[in-house]
Amino acid sequence: MDVVTIQKWKRPAGSGSWRGYVLEQDSLGCWVFTPAHSIYTGVHPDGHKEICEVAQDEQLVGRSCVVLLPAGGWYVAHWVWRAERAVDIDIATPPLRVGDVWMYDDLELDPYVDADGTFGVDDEDEFDRACASGVIGRVARAHAVEEVRTLQQKLADPSAELLHAGATHLADGRRLELPALR
Repeated sequence: MDVVTIQKWKRPAGSGSWRGYVLEQDSLGCWVFTPAHSIYTGVHPDGHKEICEVAQDEQLVGRSCVVLLPAGGWYVAHWVWRAERAVDIDIATPPLRVGDVWMYDDLELDPYVDADGTFGVDDEDEFDRACASGVIGRVARAHAVEEVRTLQQKLADPSAELLHAGATHLADGRRLELPALR
């Protein structure tokens, strides 16, 4: 099974990365599963490096997760085992694969769907500041705003294909009992 690195870039500086197993490439995009206790490495804007487990719960214990790196979409979607949310989404530049690395720029807006089906968006203030300062340009801003609208429409129905596909891929990945990635 192929292992890839996912590299999330923050604007104007900083990054985060983790590894996962490629489960499938389908019409929605590339599905990557990361087992519980796998390692996440973050680099803060000041260069400080932080290492922790991926998808930590309140006790700082890493949980299994699956991400969708969509074909042509301006987002990356995350499903986490036993999370309070059905899905968390990073609005981002379209993910790009170079060799065994998937990379994208985080554009700050973070839509989500709670377990009860409620749609919301976190970090709109950070997005507004990044746009006002020029860190996020006009074209990226327009794509980000449109992607949030599109996702809200797609995810309005609790039986939405995207929600079901993510939950299914997360369950499938867990059943494989793959070792944590360091």
